[in-house]
Parts: sequence; C-alpha cells; structure tokens
Amino acid sequence: MFRVHSLYKLRPCILTSKSFLLPCNRVRYNCFSTRPMAFQAPLDRAAGPLVWIDCEMTGLDHKKDKIIEIAVLITDGNLQIVDEGIDYVVRTEKSLLDGMDGMSGLTQACLTSQWTHDLVRQKVLSYIQKWVPHNTGVLAGSSVHVDRLFLLEQMPEVINWLRYRWYPSLRDRQHETSHR
Repeated sequence: MFRVHSLYKLRPCILTSKSFLLPCNRVRYNCFSTRPMAFQAPLDRAAGPLVWIDCEMTGLDHKKDKIIEIAVLITDGNLQIVDEGIDYVVRTEKSLLDGMDGMSGLTQACLTSQWTHDLVRQKVLSYIQKWVPHNTGVLAGSSVHVDRLFLLEQMPEVINWLRYRWYPSLRDRQHETSHR
C-alpha cells in the first residue's frame, strides 16, 4: 500500500489545490484530487505524461552520496494522478548513513529496508515503463535538477526512458549577434 509521501506535498499547489498558475501567470481552475483516476496503461503521447520523482539522498554530492528513498507518481498532462505511485526506502550501509544529517528520519528505515539499490532501480523503471512509453514522459518534481543528477549517476536507465525537453521539436535558437 502506498503511504502518503512527501511527493504529495511536493507541489501542493499543483496536485491538491483547485487552481494553479500557468507559465504566463493566468490562473487555470480545475478540481484536482489526490485519488487516482481510471487510466489505461500505458498512457499515450497525447496524454502528455509527467513523471514526478522525489529522491532523498545521503547528501548533495551526486558523485559520492546515494539515493536512500525514491517516490514516483505519474500524472497526465492535466495533472490528473494516474496511479497511486510507488515509494521505496533503499537499504543503505551504516557507514554512509553516519555522515548524513539525522533530520531525515530515514536512518532506521534504511538499515532495515528489504529493498536493495538494484531492486529499487528495477522496480522504478518497470513502474515507469508500465505507464509511460519510451521517450514520452517528462521528468517533473521539486528541485528535479538535483534528483536528475543523482538518477543519471545511479539509475541512468530511468532518465534514458524519459524525455528531457518540453518541446523537442524546437531547435536551439541561433544567436544573430555576439554579446561581446
């Protein structure tokens, strides 16, 4: 059973409120629910799937620190939650946890978790593959640039499954003049 994770609190203005701001600051009204709607897996490209990922790590150095918890939630392009999502605490060696800030509250859960890093990587990828066709879903989340760095280092197949750019048909802008 999926426990309510910080991912639901990740973007309360998006996932649980009655309105959210569009990029041009217009307010769009919609009644979002945190309960999943009935969707067919996998979503198609037209649904515009967003793959919301939230990672907890032992620190912020993606080369040295490790992911100790990962939650994944998938919405369609209208931010309707398509499934309950997944949340795994990764079994981690005590030596890695000793250097971590104890405020996360995950230390004991990491020491006793049944989920190894390899198992979690497989579960996360298969969950995303169930709902999102290759090169279709866009990675979303709070501080997602940091999570993406860790995923590139520790779960590259997850990042490789997703789409990186919002508008892939847009070409890089050609600069007409130099700034200098």
